[in-house]
Amino acid sequence: MRLASVMQIHVKVPSPAMARRIEQLTRFYLTGLISETGDVRISLESVHDRLGSLLCRCRVAAVGIVVEETQGDPVLATTRALDRTVRTLRRGRVPGQFRRTL
Repeated sequence: MRLASVMQIHVKVPSPAMARRIEQLTRFYLTGLISETGDVRISLESVHDRLGSLLCRCRVAAVGIVVEETQGDPVLATTRALDRTVRTLRRGRVPGQFRRTL
């Protein structure tokens, strides 16, 4: 008997509506990697660049890796961070010369 893996998503964002949107994006991006991700932590915070522009930094932590992305739009920052997380996790699964152990 095989137990189903459950992905736990912990979202830390300023608004509940944004939290639901981020959770939906996370489930969409990481659906195929549920058995490898298990516990995913996502946080969004506002930061200023050196010119004073307001940006959003998304930090995704899963399976011992941390990916950060800073963009002007919180959804874009999250999408790019999740995309990079998926690529990193898949790279760890592919055998070959460039395989990295996580």
